[in-house]
Amino acid sequence: MQRHDPGTLKQHNKPFKAKHATKGELKKRAKGKLAGTAPKPTAAVDLNKVERRNQGKQKIAARRAAAVAEARATGSLFAPKTVAVISLEESVEAWIVVKAVLRVSGVAYSEYTVPVTCKVQNKHRATFVVPPTRDIDAILDAAKVADIIMFAISAEGFIDETHDMKLNLLFSQGLPTVMFVMQGLRSLPEPKQSLAKKARKEELSRRFPTISKMFCVDTREDTEKLARQLLVQSVHIPAWRKRAASYLLADKIIQDQGSVALCGYLKQGRLSPNQLVHVTGVGTFQLSKISVVEDPCAVSHAPPNLVDVAANPELQESLLAANIPDPMAAEQTWPTPEELAEAEASQMKQVQVPKGTSAYQASWLLDKSEREDDEEGDGLSSGSEDAESDEDMKKQIKGLQSATKAIEDEEPPPAAEHALSIMADDSASVTTVNDANYDDTGDADGLEQKWRESRDDLEFPDEVDLPYGIPAKVRFRKYRGLQSFRTSPWNPKENLPLDYARIFQFKDFKGIKKRILAKPSEGVQPGNYVAVYLKDFPQEMISNLTVTRPLVLSGLRKYENKCSVNHFLVRRFPCFEEPLKSKERLEFHVGFRRFFAFPIYSDHSPRANKHKFSTFFHPDSVLCASIYGPVTFPPCPVLMFKYYGEQKAPVSNGYLMSVDPDRIICKRIILTGFPFKIFKRKAVVRGMFYTPQDIKYWKKIELWTKHKCRGHILEPLGTHGHMKCIFDHPLKADDTVCMSLYKRVYPVWSEEDIKDATGAGPSPETGTTTTTTSSSSTTTTTSTSTTPTPVNTPSSSATTSSSSPATETPSPNKSS
Repeated sequence: MQRHDPGTLKQHNKPFKAKHATKGELKKRAKGKLAGTAPKPTAAVDLNKVERRNQGKQKIAARRAAAVAEARATGSLFAPKTVAVISLEESVEAWIVVKAVLRVSGVAYSEYTVPVTCKVQNKHRATFVVPPTRDIDAILDAAKVADIIMFAISAEGFIDETHDMKLNLLFSQGLPTVMFVMQGLRSLPEPKQSLAKKARKEELSRRFPTISKMFCVDTREDTEKLARQLLVQSVHIPAWRKRAASYLLADKIIQDQGSVALCGYLKQGRLSPNQLVHVTGVGTFQLSKISVVEDPCAVSHAPPNLVDVAANPELQESLLAANIPDPMAAEQTWPTPEELAEAEASQMKQVQVPKGTSAYQASWLLDKSEREDDEEGDGLSSGSEDAESDEDMKKQIKGLQSATKAIEDEEPPPAAEHALSIMADDSASVTTVNDANYDDTGDADGLEQKWRESRDDLEFPDEVDLPYGIPAKVRFRKYRGLQSFRTSPWNPKENLPLDYARIFQFKDFKGIKKRILAKPSEGVQPGNYVAVYLKDFPQEMISNLTVTRPLVLSGLRKYENKCSVNHFLVRRFPCFEEPLKSKERLEFHVGFRRFFAFPIYSDHSPRANKHKFSTFFHPDSVLCASIYGPVTFPPCPVLMFKYYGEQKAPVSNGYLMSVDPDRIICKRIILTGFPFKIFKRKAVVRGMFYTPQDIKYWKKIELWTKHKCRGHILEPLGTHGHMKCIFDHPLKADDTVCMSLYKRVYPVWSEEDIKDATGAGPSPETGTTTTTTSSSSTTTTTSTSTTPTPVNTPSSSATTSSSSPATETPSPNKSS
């Protein structure tokens, strides 16, 4: 039978498609979604040439009005530009550049004493500040307030390592608009001038890719070009300064009847006499008043509007930075009368007494059976055991007295020095030390020991050995085990140290920051020449005030003087090669403030709720440094320095990450052992503990090996620390068995450094430091409010507390 072939011309009917579906079908397709109305497309309007030109003019006028409004709000329209002139070579003097510009402007100065403000070419004003070349603090302070930084270089020189580090610090802090001025260019032959200029531009283009012009001050014509560029140069300041409250560069100090006032041009924001101000390198103060005084370099001849704004004591910010913890008012509660009555009733006893005996007399009488029991018990305890214990005690006392007498009567050692070396069998052998091979000053500062510890930490991170003779449950009593470091819970309010009762915390730090930055400021308008009178300024600190070096006064926003836990994300400078350990005293430059602190370092893991503590800050690593310090709202740069006598070395740079006392930093230790016998998945491990009691105590903690096996302790074997363990895979003979233990660590509290950072106090370079450690702590639960509230004082008898209502000046939380 022949098969039918449909061919290519077979008719294909179109499948049926319903135009409208039923209501049930439409609900199924929607799946609970609601139909929305699509926005109507706007019809494109065709503009003619005149309308397009008019639209462009309107956009230009709107941008210009916005720029003028911003300039008026920050004071840059009225205040002179601040130009910091910094030398990048030892052979170049920055004051020569300023003298050349002043000479063109018709102003004559012989030497630099104070910041100079003048009219450049009788037009716009500029304030020139020249910091000392070798003073890094003065250079950084000048860069903090400068609108333009003018670097002075030579025509045939180069930037050495010292000045290259200076550029690194300025970059880390944030640079405003930059200009370069060359000295000695015209002294070269004509053919070499362009080559020298090109060579220096190529050298600087590695750091400043957008550099376009190099100026010169060798002739009057070159200096006039530089002055004209200063008049029209646009100003770009770092982002952290745009969010600053207000600041000024002091050019005059007024002392009147015991009060001190700093004079200068106010910039960036309004300054109120009710807010606190910080003088960089001196301290934080309240204000008595702010006076708008006569401008020494006025633009117009119109009489100035001189006003005095006095502080209101009721609205003035408090200098309180840290609370004084009261242990008696922490979490303890007094029993109610009902509880007292119930306790007395539970202690009452039914005693048969003679008729007519009072309650007071009855309390001294005992029941006959109870008296007999007591007498029998006393007879048992007052026998031969007491006599034996007394004899043992007398023997111990005699032994101690004889040992003390022998030590006192012992003759001093001979001139030859001896050293005791402890052998494996706990015996001591005397070894003579050769004085010729011994250097008393070899490791005076412990640097060699730090190098060894740093290398050990890199090779064997967090590994510790259990001291022989000390039980592990005693040595590591503050540690705990975690099933998973990433997911296991840890209460941030648990076991808080006493130092946490001194600090403040925010419930919503980001919300507080957003609200405070958006709040309009009050007080004297920026751009005016003002005299800021400091309240209760110590007379012994007047000598620290000098305008020869840059003296910066900055306003503090609300809560910026409260002490809390600050976290900085930092990276080490490559030039600092010395081992850097946690809890070393360093100097911090945070915004306009400088203070000392003892940082602890931890890993930076943004999505984790626990962070591992790092004993050393190794090179080429990015870590989080946590300290007790004044609250600062990010963004804000940070620089860290370490002092060596009167000189200091830059350590690291970074930025402020957060202000959060609840950030959990856990120190990890690893106890190690090695397999003694292996039978498939089971193994006998030794070397981790020394007693079976310790093995039973830590039995529930999970084990792991360096070859990525997991296991548990089954039981102890014998009395010398052997234990039977089981793992998920068979062990190898060269494997190492480990156990991880964790405890929470906190920064170091230094009373003197906190006082210097948040209030008027002695200079931090010479002040003594008193530190406290958080060795004793108890469990507390803390409640927070929108305003910063003090973390509650830990107490051993209570676990909960309630915070007081939010007020202008936070007060310690009261227990209910």
